[in-house]
Amino acid sequence: MKKMTLTIIALFVFCGLVYAEKPPENGDYKEYYETGELKEEATYKNGKIEGIRKKYQRSGELLLEASYKRGKVEGFIKTYTKKGKLKTKTAYVDGKKNGESKGYYENGKVRYIDIYKNKKKIKRTLFNERGKVEKEVDF
Repeated sequence: MKKMTLTIIALFVFCGLVYAEKPPENGDYKEYYETGELKEEATYKNGKIEGIRKKYQRSGELLLEASYKRGKVEGFIKTYTKKGKLKTKTAYVDGKKNGESKGYYENGKVRYIDIYKNKKKIKRTLFNERGKVEKEVDF
C-alpha cells in the first residue's frame, strides 16, 4: 500500500500535477510553479488577503503587485511586462477602481490616463510615445 501511494505521488510530481496548498487563515502564503519557481506570495489575516500580494512570471520577473485591506484591493494594482517594466498602475478604493489608472509604453512614458469614480470610467487621455497628448475623451 505504501509503495503504491509513493508511486502515485511520484507520478503527480513527474507529470507536473502539483497543486497549491490552501491559503492559511492567518499568515504568509506562497505558491510555486511545478518547476519550483515562486508564482505568488501574500499574507492572510482572518482568511482574507492583507497587505501586498505579488505574482511572478516563471522567469522570476514580477507580473503583478497589489495592495489589499480586509480581502479587497485598497491602493494600487501594478502590472509589469515580461521584461519587468511597469505596464499599468490603477488606483482602487474598497475593491473598486477609483482615481487614476495609467498605462505605459515600453519606454516608460505614459500611454494613457483613465480617471475612474466608483469603478466607472469618466475620462481618458491618450498620449503618443513622446509624451504628448493625442486625444481626450469624457464619458
